[in-house]
Amino acid sequence: MLMLRYILHPVESWNESLSELDRGGLSIKKLLFILVVFELVTMAVFLYGDKIAWAYFAGILLTPVFLLCIPIEPVVGILVMIFTTGIDFIGVITETSEDAVFKLTYFHLATVLTTVSIFLNLLLKGKLNIPNISLWPPVLASIVIIAISTIYSPVFDAGFLELARTLFMVMITLMILIIINKKWRAQIVIWTLIVIPFAISIVSIYQLLNEGSILTPIVRKVATEIGMPVFRSSGTFSNPNALGCFLMVGIVIAVSLMFIEKQSILAKLILMVSIAVSGIGLLITFSRGSWLSTAAGIFFIVLLHRKWSYITYFSIVIIALVVVLAITQPVVVDAVLSRFTTIFDPASDSSSSSRLSLIKSGIWMWQDHPFLGVGAGGFSYYCYDYMDPNMPYQMKWIKEAHTIQAKILAEQGIIGITVASWLFITVLFHGLFSITKIKDTFFKNVQIGFASLFIGFIVNFTFGSDQFNNMFWMITGLIYSIPLVDSFHSQNDVGEINQSE
Repeated sequence: MLMLRYILHPVESWNESLSELDRGGLSIKKLLFILVVFELVTMAVFLYGDKIAWAYFAGILLTPVFLLCIPIEPVVGILVMIFTTGIDFIGVITETSEDAVFKLTYFHLATVLTTVSIFLNLLLKGKLNIPNISLWPPVLASIVIIAISTIYSPVFDAGFLELARTLFMVMITLMILIIINKKWRAQIVIWTLIVIPFAISIVSIYQLLNEGSILTPIVRKVATEIGMPVFRSSGTFSNPNALGCFLMVGIVIAVSLMFIEKQSILAKLILMVSIAVSGIGLLITFSRGSWLSTAAGIFFIVLLHRKWSYITYFSIVIIALVVVLAITQPVVVDAVLSRFTTIFDPASDSSSSSRLSLIKSGIWMWQDHPFLGVGAGGFSYYCYDYMDPNMPYQMKWIKEAHTIQAKILAEQGIIGITVASWLFITVLFHGLFSITKIKDTFFKNVQIGFASLFIGFIVNFTFGSDQFNNMFWMITGLIYSIPLVDSFHSQNDVGEINQSE
C-alpha cells in the first residue's frame, strides 16, 4: 500500500516524508557563539599578530571564496596568481633555507587549483580547445632539450626540477590562452597587472622610509653586499632584482595605455600616478638590470608609436621623481646616481665585474661541452671548477649564472641556445606582426606594450637568469591571446552590424 501511494501521489508523499524528518532548525545560540568566536579570533590576529599573520588569516578566509569562484568565473584564478606572484616570500608555505632549490608557495597552490578546476570544467563540457599557434613548436623543442640534458646532468634532482618548472610555466601560458577569450577578461587582467605592482611599490616606499621596519625580520638590508649607505628595498620579494622585474611589468603596461588618444582624464591621471609611484619603487630597488629593462621596454613603445616627443615627457617625469627624492631623501639620490654610473663602468664595482666573470665561466663550460652542454642545472655544480681568476673575492660564493644566455649555452650547448633563440624570436615576431592586424585601439596599444615588455624581459634576463619568471610566461600567453580576443570581438561586431541591417 505504501509503494502504491508513492506511485499514485509521488509529490505529496515526498513532501510528507520530508516534514517527518527532524532537521533541527537554526539555533540562534549556535550562530551567536560562532560569530563571537570569529570576532575574538579576528581581534586577536589584528591586535597581536604581525603583517604575516594578517596575510595568512586573510588567505584562510578568502580560500573558500576562491575555490567557489573559479568554476563560475575562471579569470579569478588568474587574478589570484598575479597577486600571489606579487607577494612572493609572504606566500612561501614551506619553511626552507635560502639555498633551497624549491619552495612551495601560494602561487603554486593557486595555479594548480585553477588549472584542475578549469580543465575539468572544460573537459566535462567538451569545450577544451587548444589554439594552434606558432608558440608550440619551439616550446616543445625546449622541453625535449631540457629533458635530454637532465639525463646527463651532474645533479639529476636540479635538472629534473628545471624540467618540471618548465612544464609548469608552459601550463600557465596555456591556461592564459584558454581563459582570456573575452574582452572584459583581458581588460581586468591588464589593469590588475598595473594595480598590483603599484600596491607593492607603496610597500617598498614605506620600507625605505622606515629602514625595513615593515615585514621584518624577513627583509634584510641587502644593500650592504654592494656597500651602499642606504636601505635597499625588496618590498614583498626576497630579492630586490626580482622586485624590480615585477615593477617593470606594471610600469611598461601603464606607459603603453598612456598612448591611447581617446581616453578619459581620470584614466590618464590614474596611469600617471601609477607610473610615478611604481617608478619610485623601481628606483629604490637599486636594480640596474631592472632599470635598463624598463627603459628598453618604454623605448620600444615610443619606437613602435614613432612619437619621439614622449621621450622628453618621460625624461621630465624621471627628473621630477629624482628632484622629489633629492629633497626628501638626498642619500637615496646619491646612491641611485652612484649605482647608475657603474652601468657604464662594469669594472668599477664587484657586482658588475662578477657577472662578467660568470659569463666567462659559462663560455668555458660550453667550450668543453660544445653541443649539448654540461646538463640542466649543471652550471651551479661546475662553476667553482671554472671560476674566473679575476672573480672578486667577496663574490666567489656565487654559483648562479646571472645571465640567461651564459646559463643556456653552458648547460644545453649550441643546440640549446639555438632552440631558446628560436623561442624568443618566435614570440617577439608574433607580437610585433600581430600589432598591424589588431583593430581594437585598446588592444593594439596593449599589444605594443606586451611586445615591448617581452623585449624588456630579455634585457632583464641578461642580468638575471630567471627563465622561470611567472610574469614572463603570463605575458607570453597574453601576447598570443590578445589577437585572438580582438579577432573574435571584431567578428561579433560585424555580425551585430549585419543583423541590424
